[in-house]
Amino acid sequence: MQKTEKNGVYSLVDIIKVLLALLILFSHFINEHAAGKLPRIVDLSVSVYIIAVPMFFTYSGYFLFKKLYTVDEKEQKLFLKNYCFKILRLYGVWSAVYVCFKIITWIRFTPEDGEILSYIHKALVYSTYNTIWYLPASAVGAVMAYFFMKKLGNRGMLVSAVVFCVLGAMGDCYFNITDSIPVVGKIFEAYLKVFITSRNGIFNGFPYIALGAFIAHLMQNDDKTHRGFFNRYFFATVVSGAVFVGEALFAKTIVKSNNSNTIISLFIFTFFAVYWSLTSVQPAINRKLSGNLRKMSTAIFLSQRLFLSALPGLLPNTIFTVMLDEKGCMVGLLWVTACTLLFSALLIFLSGKIKFLKYFYQ
Repeated sequence: MQKTEKNGVYSLVDIIKVLLALLILFSHFINEHAAGKLPRIVDLSVSVYIIAVPMFFTYSGYFLFKKLYTVDEKEQKLFLKNYCFKILRLYGVWSAVYVCFKIITWIRFTPEDGEILSYIHKALVYSTYNTIWYLPASAVGAVMAYFFMKKLGNRGMLVSAVVFCVLGAMGDCYFNITDSIPVVGKIFEAYLKVFITSRNGIFNGFPYIALGAFIAHLMQNDDKTHRGFFNRYFFATVVSGAVFVGEALFAKTIVKSNNSNTIISLFIFTFFAVYWSLTSVQPAINRKLSGNLRKMSTAIFLSQRLFLSALPGLLPNTIFTVMLDEKGCMVGLLWVTACTLLFSALLIFLSGKIKFLKYFYQ
């Protein structure tokens, strides 16, 4: 049997993360530039992108706590501090880019009444730009997971994660139900007026990072060997995937939810999917290629907004908007995907010569 962490390479995880980043890109394009223009089956298929952010959170939690469990408390705090600093530095760099685009767009085109104040409010309580909310949420979730792990132990942390996951769903996916409950509905309504969404570091980041931490705890006692690709965790992933699809359909059709981003059974699916990818046989690719895939997944995830909304919004009469909205859905999808992949690859390549560029993906 091949050792689970041979040479520290998790090639299957790195491949999955690239695919998840692309899935998010495809879904954002369809929602924003091709809504109602594609066959229903394609739209529904890409809707499984909701698995991407929870899995990213969970992988982050696993690799963070895998390290924390091997060092003493003093080193744990230092490592957590450095982790949060790196994440927030990444957020600061990309925020600076996207805020500049926003300001220049306002200078060129007069913003609507209240648009600037609304943006400032959203930047303070949620994120400076769509998609990159994941970064501050990761830092908040990591700190909360560490706190609950220290105070309640690993099982207590997991129970707390489930509670916060359910609360997050009540404030987002199932708000139509929550809103009808006396007092509770008013509490959630007041919360949402201030914080906009429960899809944040507290109710989304923490549960899944804690899930990753719990997986790291479980794998301390694992037999440290790879299982075959089609193992019991693979089949558990398939079954739990069918369950979360069923819950998503229920939320959309019966509850009339605006989205299915925070459905509860996604928590169970994510556990099995991540555990399967970590313990299954890893594809035989070398460390360098695996590392480049890891970098690409982050670069794709964070830079896609340049080509989906920032540049098209700033330059509405140029090739950016024409290719997205006037040349057909498939051409637009290929265009934004090619731009994002090329930019990400170029960013990683140039970072070998311009060290500062590394701050855009690590």
